[in-house]
Amino acid sequence: MFRSSGCLGSVLIRMGVGALLFLGAVYLLWTNEGRVDFGRVAKDAVILSPESVDTAAEGKLVAVSGKLRSDEPLGDAPYLQAGPYVALARNVEMYAWIERRREGAKGSSGSSSGDKAPNDYEYELGWTNSPQDSANFAVPAGHENPPLTVESTKKTVATVKIGAYALDARSLTMPPSRELILDDGIVMPDANRYAEGKYLFEGEGLLEEPSVGDLRISYKVVDDGLDVTAFGQLAGNRIAPYVHRRGDTLYRAFASGPEA
Repeated sequence: MFRSSGCLGSVLIRMGVGALLFLGAVYLLWTNEGRVDFGRVAKDAVILSPESVDTAAEGKLVAVSGKLRSDEPLGDAPYLQAGPYVALARNVEMYAWIERRREGAKGSSGSSSGDKAPNDYEYELGWTNSPQDSANFAVPAGHENPPLTVESTKKTVATVKIGAYALDARSLTMPPSRELILDDGIVMPDANRYAEGKYLFEGEGLLEEPSVGDLRISYKVVDDGLDVTAFGQLAGNRIAPYVHRRGDTLYRAFASGPEA
């Protein structure tokens, strides 16, 4: 008797929490979406319990709240060891010469050095993820940039789950990521690189005193176990992209815990 009442109370509490998370996610859709007002669309979504598949909602727009989980760790060899992430973004910057057109310059602003008036440009060193081709500088001599040999990229696991439901992580719009603090425990060992703060440094200089061509790599990740509310269309035990009659797609997870 008492056990039954306790179980019922627990279920009701979870349902109430799920409804609150759902309302928060609908509000975010209402204030952030574009052509189709998905805030209005999402308010009619069927709220699912993450504990078991609801076959009655087959083919409908649904929402489910729970922890975003994956069975596979995610890494970024040869830089970042596999860890408890469902998505990551590698940002690569090079310490390079940056050409800037002087304020008030009146000469040509052509794309090649022969089209430019040298006195109209100035140069400074800085970190950039899009280093300029120094062959096109007005004054290439003394401002040579090597080619960028490591590209920025994004990676996700193949599948994530929220309770009983599976989602395609590569199609799902993920919640905002967080900056990853790097140390020797999570980066892959290499004598030519070292971790400091949020950066993995590679080059001839130091992170505080870099040389031209040095690289610094940083990461943003979406953690495994993040509390989310996800929207999509129920297809068996999977939540798939929901396609609105206008052709726009709703397939998105919102952070719904303390990280939101």
